[in-house]
Amino acid sequence: MLRWWNDQDLQRGRVVQIPVGTTLREMTPKVFPGAPAEAIAGFCANGGVTENTTECGPNAAPGAACRSQKFHEIGLFGTEAGLRNGPAPNPNPNAEYNSWGKLANDPLVVRLLGGRSATMEHNRWKAQIPDQVAVGLVNIRRHGAAVAANLDPSIRPNANTSSSIFFVACCFMGWSAGDGRAAKHLNRFKDILARVPEENRWGAFLRALTEGINAGGIDLRGLREHNSVAYSALRTWQKLAAGQLLAGNIGGNVKWFDTGLGGDEASIAETITCAGDMASRHAR
Repeated sequence: MLRWWNDQDLQRGRVVQIPVGTTLREMTPKVFPGAPAEAIAGFCANGGVTENTTECGPNAAPGAACRSQKFHEIGLFGTEAGLRNGPAPNPNPNAEYNSWGKLANDPLVVRLLGGRSATMEHNRWKAQIPDQVAVGLVNIRRHGAAVAANLDPSIRPNANTSSSIFFVACCFMGWSAGDGRAAKHLNRFKDILARVPEENRWGAFLRALTEGINAGGIDLRGLREHNSVAYSALRTWQKLAAGQLLAGNIGGNVKWFDTGLGGDEASIAETITCAGDMASRHAR
């Protein structure tokens, strides 16, 4: 992440210039005003500039996930780019699982790219960092807006204006778990979340989830991956925590990441990590 932040990456043992950090710092305020670019870097922490989840490396195991991945997820943001048997991105904007195609001509993407559309040429995105970041930012905000639309009105952030940690968590969880499932996970705690301001709802969700697990009121037995609310919470928190770690290293806006959990944060993280890990072990 620090290499990216400094516009560097390692390729074949050489340090090369790749303007990830500069592009994130430039574009993030135009899509998530008020949110630190480090948070978005955290979302990208386990991605890769040239990564496509349908492409296996030469040392991939026979059962590697890339061999069964249904659709392309490309670049830093893992943007959906069409079914694996077609090009990446699919030139048909209405093709299944093709967020890249749908957003290439989006007005905000065009504005971020200085008046042009994002590339639609197969694999050209691997060398187009601005395109990856513009489409990726707009895509995760689109996921957050869909999650917000499915939340109970009492806890619904304004998807047009919000950049709170709760809304950004909705964006991350929607991309990862699916928008409807993410909203379902959060809505089960709506009575608790409605009692606190929006900026405190992410921490309140983590606390309520932990208390439910410890009290035995939330049964996660046999649930695989994102069918488990703990797994979705963990995957989202990992991304936010990665951004927080980066912010701390560069003297950034660490306060924005504050969960409000205080001295309970470590024990809450342990409970959610253990519960999320069980859902991962049950995965196919």
